[in-house]
Amino acid sequence: MTCIRYDNIFCAVTDSQEEASELHNRAQLMIAIRNIVNDNAWSQAEAAKKLGFNQRRICDLLDGKMHTFSIDVLVASLHQLEAHYK
Repeated sequence: MTCIRYDNIFCAVTDSQEEASELHNRAQLMIAIRNIVNDNAWSQAEAAKKLGFNQRRICDLLDGKMHTFSIDVLVASLHQLEAHYK
């Protein structure tokens, strides 16, 4: 059996380096947001309120449903969370 090594795991699911890079970036942004929510022990309802999402949307984010979030929305969400640290 031959093993294939990938620098970016998303290269395994797409032939486009650009798409793989975008998926990787979205995943990293979602992980960062999830870590902030977890580190602050916010409930989904609290996190949703801070981000201006409904609870279903925050559930999708915390569950890693990448296809439902653009990079722009994720970056804006990080900026929104930053406001709660000031």
